[in-house]
Order: sequence, then structure tokens, then C-alpha cells
Amino acid sequence: MNRSAGIGRRTFLTLTAGAVSGAIGVPFATPERDPDPFPIRIAIGSMGPTRMFRDVLVAAAAGSGVRIQEVPSLGAMDNLHLLTGRRVDAALVMADAVTPHITRCRAVGNLYEAYTQVVVRPDSPVRHLADLRGARIVLGAKGSGASLTGMRMLQAAGLRPGDDIRVSYLPLENSVAALRDRSVDAVVWLGGIPTPELEISRTTRLLDLDDVTAPLRRRYPSFYDRVQISQDIYQLPAQYHTIGVSVLLVVDPHLPDAAAESLTDLLLRHSHQLVDGSAGSQFMDDGSLIDTWPVRLHPGAIRAYRRAHR
Repeated sequence: MNRSAGIGRRTFLTLTAGAVSGAIGVPFATPERDPDPFPIRIAIGSMGPTRMFRDVLVAAAAGSGVRIQEVPSLGAMDNLHLLTGRRVDAALVMADAVTPHITRCRAVGNLYEAYTQVVVRPDSPVRHLADLRGARIVLGAKGSGASLTGMRMLQAAGLRPGDDIRVSYLPLENSVAALRDRSVDAVVWLGGIPTPELEISRTTRLLDLDDVTAPLRRRYPSFYDRVQISQDIYQLPAQYHTIGVSVLLVVDPHLPDAAAESLTDLLLRHSHQLVDGSAGSQFMDDGSLIDTWPVRLHPGAIRAYRRAHR
């Protein structure tokens, strides 16, 4: 997959107390472990790349001395609410959702990119998002990242949810079933590429989102990337464009430094295992982890990244 060049926020590497430069991933000293480590309650989710991230993180933590306690959630927006309500210590959140809560969280890493995908039935006359005027559309599940990003995307297309289109919320499996039985006209999903559950090129057709990317980026600078989808990923008749959003691992600002440092160490040590590029959840690599704009890094995370550069 080829992303368009010139994404400014990827170059943001300034930390609160100094800059970290160079490639992460060089050998670094292991901090002394607490014999009774702080339990980290984390809200992740259960679909696509988040499910894979959860499984590998929990397995990695078991051998590291970090105690991970997973808290069930509905998705990225729900994760954010759990974190700001102090019901969890850490959460996976979409970068575009976090700005109103910027003082109530700190980051430990920029994990990967999720991609907005809008599907319709193969026989649908819809070719562009604006063609959905008067249609019934599913914006993911309640509490999911698609519920915010999808709403903003529809508005960028000149559509007013509730007036121009009818919006509902369903889990992915139910969404695709509703599309097949013609209960809805389109489904918005935010996740990895490919997402087999969307049944693209079999029972659904993918919409190109290039026409709404520029207005979306003008309204919300720096949060949304123009992403080109290779034809072979979904066996598409042509190259398509979609919109990418960063997924951050954020924590409660009051999380002890040692706990945040240990969690960051897990990301540093297992970055290539935690996100599988074949699932389309690109860019979790050693150099992008510290690019957590707009959320400031937790002091414990800063300590871990600095130690990685010694």
C-alpha cells in the first residue's frame, strides 16, 4: 500500500523536555522491575487490528512483569470515555477524537493507522459519498471510531446526518448483513485493510473517498491522511483512495511513571509483532511510535524512549 507523501505530523518528534532523534529499536537497558507491578487496566476493543494488538500485548506482558487487565469496550470512542472517566488506566483511541480531552490523557505510543472504508451493494447507483443523500447508512457500532470519523466525512461531503441521510449504528457483522438484505444502503467501517468481513468484491462494492479527503483535511488539519489502496488488496477494478486515522495508546496522566515506562517498553520490544502489516494496519514501527501528536507523551514514556537511544 502506498500512502501519499508529505504527511506533516509524522515528522513531529519533539518531546516535552527535549527532542528524541534517530531510529528506535537499538539495544537499550532494561529498567529494574517492580516485584509487584502496577496493574494496568486497558480498554482496547475486539475487532480487526485491535484484536490482534490485544492478543499480542497480553501475551508479551505476561512474560515481562507488566500486569494487563483488559476492560471490555465497544470501540475507540468508548475507550476514550472509559479513560477520561478514570475507569481504565490506558486505552486505544483515534487521534481525531482526542482533542477535547487533551488535558486528561498522555500518550505512550502511536500504534498504527486505521482506514475508513465505505461499502455499498454492487448494484447500487452510488459512486460518491454525496450520492448517499436520502440513503440509510450505518456509522459503525455505537462507541466506535467510525461513529466520529464517519460523521465528519459525511459532513465534508455536504450531507447533514438526520436531515439528508438516516444514520444507524450496528456492529460490523450486523452491518454487512443489513446491507445484503437491503435494510441499509451503505456501511462505514474504520479498521485494517483488508477487512474480510466487509466482503468487498464479493457481495459489496468499495467507494472511492478521494473527493471528500481535501475538504475533510481543511476542516480538521493534520488528523486525516489520503491513502491509496492497491488494486490487488481487494481485487479492485482500479486503484481507490481512502482516509487514514492514527490510533494512539494513551494513558491516565496520573498513571505512575514506572507503569507508563514499562508499557512503553512493551511497545518498543514488540512493535513488529503487535501490528501485522498484512492486516493493513500500517505504520507501527520504531520511528513512528513517538509521533503521538496532538497528545503529549507521559513522562514515563519519555524516559523509555530516551533510554532506547543511549
